[in-house]
Amino acid sequence: IDLLMKDFLTKENMVSYAQKKLDTNSTDMSWLEPVARVLSDKCKNQPIFEKVASKLDQINPSSISAYYLANYYLNTGNQDKAIEWFSKSAELAPTKLEKATTYYSIASILSNSDKATSQKMVLNALENNPSNGRYYIFLANLYANSEECGTNAIEKNAIYKLVSITALKAMDVEPRLKPTAEAMSSDYLNKISFDKKSKVK
Repeated sequence: IDLLMKDFLTKENMVSYAQKKLDTNSTDMSWLEPVARVLSDKCKNQPIFEKVASKLDQINPSSISAYYLANYYLNTGNQDKAIEWFSKSAELAPTKLEKATTYYSIASILSNSDKATSQKMVLNALENNPSNGRYYIFLANLYANSEECGTNAIEKNAIYKLVSITALKAMDVEPRLKPTAEAMSSDYLNKISFDKKSKVK
């Protein structure tokens, strides 16, 4: 069906269609759901997408409606509201796997701007899906990019050691990540400096 409709389901056509039909379908779930889905793919930064997603969320709040709104705000530069709705989406998610995926999305968004909250979110992801080794690699990279937290050789060495330990956990839960985990671990262990005042056990 998507293939047959591809010439119609353009950004311009969908925006125009949704704008014209929203008022008469504002309480119709059978209209709101598919229109929101298409808009989320093609028009995620358009105001009409927010309107449709908001109507959907008002009638039937769900992890999906919250995710739509999160994506709209993310794509229009409102990170705070995006995080708010991503968090709501994670809370409403019906499965642990969906919760983990959403928490990981939040962690990725915040990895540069708010490392502490990013860490909290990826730990939430691990709590809900502890067998995903990529989360450990992400966490290790997060620690690695927090090197500025170390004010002296001892603290920096501790960070490098933490990166190594965290990276190796990835291959424990997901063996296919062994080459990546071991390479990362080795790189950061090699960064550790030793002198009479600095020793990492």
